[in-house]
Amino acid sequence: MKTISDFAETRDYLLSQLDVLTLCVGGIQKDLSLAPIKESIIEPVAGGLKNEHFVIAVVGVIKRGKSTLLNALLGVDYEILPTKVTPETARLCFLKYAVKPIAVVHKLKGGSEEIDLKDLPKYTSAYGSGSFSKNTGIRELVENTKYAEVHYPNKYLQDGVIIVDTPGVDDPDRSRSQVTEDFISSADAVIFMIDAVEGGLKESELNFLKARIINSRSSKGIIVVANKILALRRHQKPELAKLLLDTKKKLETELEVTVPIYQIDARAGFQAKGDRTSELWGKSQFGEFLDGMESMLLANKGRFILSKGTLEILSQIVTPTMEALNYEFSVAPDNIKQLEQELVLAKSKLHSLAEQFKHSHKSFENRIRNLKSSVAAEIHASFGTIDPSSGNVQSQFAKKITQLNGDITKKLANVMNEYVRSIEAKEIKLPELKFHIKNPNLDINSFFTKEQTSEVNVSDKAGIRAAQGALLGSLFAPGIGTLIGGVIGWFSEMESEEKTTKTFDEFAFQKKINKVVAKLITSYEDQCDAYSEYFKNSITSWFDNQTEARKSKQKSIESAKMRKQAEYAKRRDIIAQYLNELRSVESNLITIQTKLQVS
Repeated sequence: MKTISDFAETRDYLLSQLDVLTLCVGGIQKDLSLAPIKESIIEPVAGGLKNEHFVIAVVGVIKRGKSTLLNALLGVDYEILPTKVTPETARLCFLKYAVKPIAVVHKLKGGSEEIDLKDLPKYTSAYGSGSFSKNTGIRELVENTKYAEVHYPNKYLQDGVIIVDTPGVDDPDRSRSQVTEDFISSADAVIFMIDAVEGGLKESELNFLKARIINSRSSKGIIVVANKILALRRHQKPELAKLLLDTKKKLETELEVTVPIYQIDARAGFQAKGDRTSELWGKSQFGEFLDGMESMLLANKGRFILSKGTLEILSQIVTPTMEALNYEFSVAPDNIKQLEQELVLAKSKLHSLAEQFKHSHKSFENRIRNLKSSVAAEIHASFGTIDPSSGNVQSQFAKKITQLNGDITKKLANVMNEYVRSIEAKEIKLPELKFHIKNPNLDINSFFTKEQTSEVNVSDKAGIRAAQGALLGSLFAPGIGTLIGGVIGWFSEMESEEKTTKTFDEFAFQKKINKVVAKLITSYEDQCDAYSEYFKNSITSWFDNQTEARKSKQKSIESAKMRKQAEYAKRRDIIAQYLNELRSVESNLITIQTKLQVS
């Protein structure tokens, strides 16, 4: 970077990169709902580049050609600023870029006024008294003017240069020369003009440099220009080189600083009208002066402005935006992470449900088997204590069966409730348990056997009848007749009686009890199995519904995850596009940084 034009080109390129970043940041906010930086950050950075200018103040005593130099700097084909010998400039006049030529007068009491360029001298030129005064200023206007601005469509001004025309430092009006002294410290370059024809640096000018300029600022940014070299007389021309060398040594001796000195002819430079290929431009040596001045401006300020702007763009805009996008690109959104966690949990719950159902189902069946075994044992124990001798066996059966119904119902309900609790299925209702076991019809009398026996009872009449028979027998057959008659008489009066004996058949009774017990056990087991099967069907139905619901939820989560991943993939593509844009800008800015460091 060697010229102001190079600076302007680089500055405009930085501004174009800021335009790209503005669109990029706006697009990121719109497309990604992400605000890595505030858009308000960009404007100050852009403003810093746009509003930074090279302020060049042209200083010198009257008749040194300040206004001619200014017109030559602008490269215009007519005088924008007056070039009369009389001290024309009474107020600071800033030359700035604008598309439309206009002058703006800023007033001491505040406010400003746009005026036509041709009327500018009325506000900024010195005013005089008397009919012979050649000054063009109008007293009341000049005294109410703080400073003026000339806006002009000029490439040099557009590139970022502000040229300031100052009142002469030797102006008889002390207030006008004081304006120049007060402004010098804020200028980026001070061009101090001396007259080569008049012998170069005068003692008064040296004193002014020493007291007013070097004292206000360091030597940095000061350029001494020996003007009017084409107006030198023949005998002066060979002495020009020595004149400049002596001036340089004097400045170094008196001011203890090194100040560059250039020889020019401002009028020839102005008449060349900016045509650097013309013979007149070459003779004016204005090009060497411009190159030197621009190099100094770029070294002292230009590179700093561009380096600062480049660094601000990188550090405040590009880097934080890229960091935010890289993070967004590499890290899955919270909603995907949450869905992944939910999916893991859903799968775990589904697996746990299946395992829990399997375990609980197996445990339930084991407990049912145990329940049936305990019921069988309880029935055996209960009916083994039936006392047939009490005579109320049927009543004993009824009482024990009623007790068994209640006990088994309670135990089965406990087993089912435990199953429900184990699978946390509060919505499952237990079946209405009610065992219907009929009281067996058991006739205790059927277990008694009857045995018949005969008994002969001899009554008193038998003896009488025997005596009577013996008497009759003795009548008919003495001896044996008496015996036979007695026997016949005995038996004729003897009574024969049959008796029935009942015997309890314990073996048959126990056999019957065993059959009843077996039938009871079978009845209880059948009803228990029926209730269990109904209950298991309810549980299985509940499990199927739960499984289906959890599978549906799992599928819903998987679908949501796929949608979010698709959205994230699309988001990553958008992020990648913006990252590519930012990397391109970053690369461009780093290239500029490198060039600024090398040049």
